[in-house]
Amino acid sequence: MKTKKGGYILLFVLFALSMVGTAVLLLARGSNSLTFESNRTYRQLCVRNLLASGRAWAQAESAKGALTAGQVAQLETDSSAVAGGQLTVTVLAAGQVRIEAAAMRGGQTLRSQEVYAIGASGQSP
Repeated sequence: MKTKKGGYILLFVLFALSMVGTAVLLLARGSNSLTFESNRTYRQLCVRNLLASGRAWAQAESAKGALTAGQVAQLETDSSAVAGGQLTVTVLAAGQVRIEAAAMRGGQTLRSQEVYAIGASGQSP
């Protein structure tokens, strides 16, 4: 009789282990999805901040009268706490700049490019 009781206990233990394994698998998939989404959101916010920084730089330089057509400025992003960030401002014509920003996290890079009109007084029209 002991062998039958031992068999039921073994079956119960195997069933419990398979249920725990299934729960761990589902939780791991959910955490991977959350990690991907948080990295994507982080990259989007970093690019948005870099674009705003580039626009502010262009407005300040325009107010000083220091922008010339064809000028390309590779701005530093180390101090902005954007790891792997890149920010380039290109003056297209009088009052227009193209700002290219990129942010990297989780092995993926998000790039964005915008064209802005900058007024002579340093204000965006």
